[in-house]
Parts: sequence; structure tokens; C-alpha cells
Amino acid sequence: MINMRPNWNLNLIVPLLGFVVLGGFLFISQPALDYSLCPQCDGHQYLAAYRYFKGETNVYQVNFPFHSRVAVPWLAAQFSFGDAATHFKTIQLIFGCLTCVLLWALWTRLGVTLPQRSLLAGFF
Repeated sequence: MINMRPNWNLNLIVPLLGFVVLGGFLFISQPALDYSLCPQCDGHQYLAAYRYFKGETNVYQVNFPFHSRVAVPWLAAQFSFGDAATHFKTIQLIFGCLTCVLLWALWTRLGVTLPQRSLLAGFF
């Protein structure tokens, strides 16, 4: 019988803490991009969607294909601290950590050993 409950041990906690430390360092030290020099960059569209969901504008004017990508701007608009760049970086860190946990759980269920996990992690 397959054990459906993952074993929460150092095989998960150490890489997850490493990811959080690295993500936190990048969160603090990485400068925000200046989109003023690139009017065609997708950041303008995501920011327009964010402003709509934040209630800063009443009209949802987002170009194709970004008009249907509402999940991340909507989630970012739910935060009440910081600015838009901080909100988007926070979502990136949260989902990065969730990805680590889900990959660890999947690899545990598939019986992937620790050396194999290290090799696979390099590809992700």
C-alpha cells in the first residue's frame, strides 16, 4: 500500500528554506524594472489589470492576450501593503515556495531518491 501522507523532513525543509532565503534576498535587492522605455512590454498590461482590480480605474482596458490573464493581477490587488511591484514579487515568492512543496510531494510519491531529486531540481 502506498503511503499517501508525505513525510515532512529535512529533504523538504532544507531546500524550501534555501528557496525562501534566496527569494527573500532577491525580493529585497532586485530593482524594479522601468517600463517607461518599453511601451510594448507586458508589464504595462498587467499593471493596468492590477489598477482595475485595485479600484483605481473603472474601465478594464487590457490588450489581447493579457485581457484574459486575470488571476495574478487580481491576487496582487488583494494585498494592502507596499506598491504593485511588491505585490507581484510577493505572489512570485509564494508560488515559488508552493512549487517546491508540490515537487517534493510528487517526487516522494514517485519514489525518487534524494540524489535524483537534486538532479531534477537543476532542471526546474
